[in-house]
Amino acid sequence: GGLTGSLFTEFAYTLAAAVIISGVIALTLSPMMSSKIVNKKMLQSKLVVFVDRVFAKLSGAYARGLNTVITYRPVILLLIIVVLTSCYFMFAGSKSALAPTEDQGFIAVQATAPTPSNLAYLSTFIPPLNKILDAPKQTENSFIIAGYPASNQFFSGLIMKPWDQRDVTQMELTPKIQEALNNIAGVQAFAFEMPPLPGVSSGLPIQFVLKTTLNYPQLNAVMDKLIAKANKSGLFLFANSSLRYDKPQLEITIDRSKASALGINMQTVADALSSAYSGYQVNYFSMFGYSYQVIPQLADKYRMNEKELGDLRIKTASGDLIPLSEIIKFKYDTQPSSLDRFQQLNAATFGGVPAPGVTQGQILSYLQTTASQLMPQGMSTDTAGALRQYIEEGDALIYAFALAILVIFLLLAGQFESFRDPLVILISVPMSICGALIPIYIGSTLGVEFATINIYTQIGFVTLIGLISKHGILMVEFANKLQEEGMDKVAAIKKSSATRLRPILMTTAAMACGVIPLITTSGAGAESRHAIGVVIFFGMVIGTLFTLFVVPTMYTYLAKDRQQMVARSKDEDTQLSSL
Repeated sequence: GGLTGSLFTEFAYTLAAAVIISGVIALTLSPMMSSKIVNKKMLQSKLVVFVDRVFAKLSGAYARGLNTVITYRPVILLLIIVVLTSCYFMFAGSKSALAPTEDQGFIAVQATAPTPSNLAYLSTFIPPLNKILDAPKQTENSFIIAGYPASNQFFSGLIMKPWDQRDVTQMELTPKIQEALNNIAGVQAFAFEMPPLPGVSSGLPIQFVLKTTLNYPQLNAVMDKLIAKANKSGLFLFANSSLRYDKPQLEITIDRSKASALGINMQTVADALSSAYSGYQVNYFSMFGYSYQVIPQLADKYRMNEKELGDLRIKTASGDLIPLSEIIKFKYDTQPSSLDRFQQLNAATFGGVPAPGVTQGQILSYLQTTASQLMPQGMSTDTAGALRQYIEEGDALIYAFALAILVIFLLLAGQFESFRDPLVILISVPMSICGALIPIYIGSTLGVEFATINIYTQIGFVTLIGLISKHGILMVEFANKLQEEGMDKVAAIKKSSATRLRPILMTTAAMACGVIPLITTSGAGAESRHAIGVVIFFGMVIGTLFTLFVVPTMYTYLAKDRQQMVARSKDEDTQLSSL
């Protein structure tokens, strides 16, 4: 379900259809073509003889190695424990994200001025901001929207040239843009990349929510501490809160006694303020066949501060005009820009932009740990935007992985009429996952962009379950037949493994070579292709090396002794015949 289902439904149908069609072809077209194309002359050609000789040597070396391994079976059990343990530590030690950042050719820039700022103030920053956006030679277009998403903010963007017309990626250019934005005094500006997947609401890449039944000042105190720690952590380029006590408010107190003595009522004061400041329509007038709104309001230069407000004239009962300052007093106060609620609780949202190379998983872990240390009783955390999507989709793929294991286990149990054989076959899955995790873990340590546990790598893990299980099926199925023909269990799995070595290696090589284009691709969408390609390539290659020794060893421990079963069946048949 969710984004994962929408994104990979086509992938699932394509893969399933390809496997079904290839199965039909293998049972029908391939035998017919072999009978027509493969002949004695072809089998005696130099290339075929050379390949057969190579595989014969490989098979002999493998048989000798497998014989040694089975002699020391406890060592393989120890290896299995080490591999399973390493899978946990490599998974936990790898960076995680919803999806790798991709070069979309667009860099978003958001700038925030002091809360009381108006468009006149913002307009002074348009030229330097425009200069920064247009400076890179990779820029094709840029735009600036002043007063959006709030009256004291800019939203702007840099649209890069097509991929074939530039040699600098979006990820490489973003830090340079940020470095230039840091030199603009008077606004807090930051550059960030848009989410790699759709379905994320507007807002910053990181949105972490504190929610509580406590009052807003208490909530603000905790949020200020969280932001201070986040800024010192080095994980963020920018961090702020939706709850900010930085909006100046001018309170007007009317001296009612003095106003009454002058014959001024409250309605007169309200009308005077409304006409001068509200900007509301009060009427229409017609001219040249068109209707125009009448909007009374003072010019901007007469509405700049409280002195000009105090100079506003108001009529007394005697008809005289006096300044409004005669009957009012001014007092400044600071109020929050907005008071938000989340799931019916008082809430404040931590908004941030991660530093280059920092993933959503790192951010989430840090914020949850830090918030738990700062929050009093009665306060909890939640997520929004891309961070919430990361959590939801990550959980969905865990369930998909577990369901894939369960479905394959049940199918194999039905095929082999046993619950033991599927366990032997599926022991190869953690071996393959371990192989896939090795490049991700190393890449995470080195800061490689696509080397994260993300939606694409997890789909690769699910795909590996089916691919690597094929090796175990080849070995176990043939070993069972050899047992039924009278061979003991250990000898059967040795012969089966050596006999099936060639198709196993050919399957692995075909799959590994098939994903090389995914690993070497460049341009649009390359990061997601790299993620899937690397997982399948290393999972198949390393997983196969483990499988060749682990599956036979586990077979000797877990598989049924079919030789005894056949012998008992023959005895029973003999007894029935004698009766």
